[in-house]
Amino acid sequence: MKKILPVETNPLFKSSFETSVYFSIIKAQAELNKKDITPWLICQMANYRFNCNSLRQFDIIKNENWYAGIKLFFKRDYLFDVRIPGWDKSKIREIIQLSIDNKRYVHIKADAYYLKSDPAYKLIHIDVDCLIYGYDSEKELFYYLQHRYNNPLDFYESSISEMTEAACSRNCFRVNIDTLIYNRDFDFSFSEKTLYNSIYDFLNSTKQLINVVPGNKEYYGLEAFEKLRDYLKSIANYNDFLDWKVYSTFYDFQLASIYRCKFFLNNNYIADSKIAKEVLYLSEISDTFLNKCNKYNFERNVHELAEIIELFDLIVNSDVLVSKTILKTIKELVSSSDIININ
Repeated sequence: MKKILPVETNPLFKSSFETSVYFSIIKAQAELNKKDITPWLICQMANYRFNCNSLRQFDIIKNENWYAGIKLFFKRDYLFDVRIPGWDKSKIREIIQLSIDNKRYVHIKADAYYLKSDPAYKLIHIDVDCLIYGYDSEKELFYYLQHRYNNPLDFYESSISEMTEAACSRNCFRVNIDTLIYNRDFDFSFSEKTLYNSIYDFLNSTKQLINVVPGNKEYYGLEAFEKLRDYLKSIANYNDFLDWKVYSTFYDFQLASIYRCKFFLNNNYIADSKIAKEVLYLSEISDTFLNKCNKYNFERNVHELAEIIELFDLIVNSDVLVSKTILKTIKELVSSSDIININ
């Protein structure tokens, strides 16, 4: 028997496991349930941050955590210690197949050393995140999504025994499984207040919607962009590699900004033809920025970095113009009492 849960084959954002893998589920499930996610999505990913103490120093602030929160998905966690007497690996197969039978996706941590499709196969023991969305009991296969460093989302398959071995052979001796069922009643409506305050925070380098972790110095919005520019300059000074996570996250942020402005243009909230041209321009230079970053890492030509920094400055200026236009438009659409930050 073959059982496959819906996933989007080409998600819009690809810089992290959450934005690519979980967005692929959100989009696929929304389409299946005939829901338009656009009004909700344009309110997401509207601010940017830098935290020197975080694994992802540069990251996008979302107004709702697509994975950890309980609004989009209902979670059930499993944690097993393989050192306990009587442990049976067959339990993992049962949990995964039973979960998928009940329309629950399976997020599992696996040792890439045992996954034939992974570059680390038989070379190094390293934990990777896999999202299993289907199985074929006759062919003895699991189907899963994986987001790899320096590589966007891709689709893979493994034998059931191979994935089970990878899940049960981690150095920590633990098996971590989260099963998730999509919340079909999730509200994808547009929130003027949420979007206004997120963009306001971005332009003013502030953050209101997410609690700040005590002791962590974080920078937001345009100040975080300054930190990113410093990072690019430091790479130029030492002719070092560019971190794919860093520049792909910045690129995803621009995709979100472009997507957002196109929504306002397509719905005639913004009628200025200059802004329509600006969005096209922002799209073009953002694509060029991504391609040049990839090219630099391949060729290590220091002259490329000067062009990358120049492109970065152009992107920031364009993004600010687009963001200010959207902010002004929202302010004109709704009354001041519906928005927190009105000067």
